[in-house]
Amino acid sequence: MERQTQQQDRSSSGRQQGNNNNNNNNNNGGRRRRDRFEGPKRDAILKLENYLNTDIIVTLSGGREVVGKLTGYDQLMNIVLEDTVERLRDVKDRTRLTDNRRNLGRVIIRGPLLLTISPKDGFEVISNPFTTEESEETAI
Repeated sequence: MERQTQQQDRSSSGRQQGNNNNNNNNNNGGRRRRDRFEGPKRDAILKLENYLNTDIIVTLSGGREVVGKLTGYDQLMNIVLEDTVERLRDVKDRTRLTDNRRNLGRVIIRGPLLLTISPKDGFEVISNPFTTEESEETAI
């Protein structure tokens, strides 16, 4: 009788230990969780807040070009354009844009598809902050 109770005690304690081990392994697939070092947050290269509610030209991977009013964006450079119009390319020569247009309305464009973003009205010309007047004269 004592043997049976000892065997039951051993088997039940083994089950408990096994359950504890399984619980530890199931949480992270049997691997230890390592805390990742997260560096300082980086600012975006392009400040899209300057272009909110203005018309911009967007070139997408694959060669499409659209024009629309920027109404929203996020940190992944996903953008929302209103009153969007696609400029269609020539069928025979894909490098040339035609006068044909296609109205798209509201469009959400994923950040990885963006190649270029530029204001429709053009850019503001600023002086180069990294050169001095003397170096500009010698360069010209």
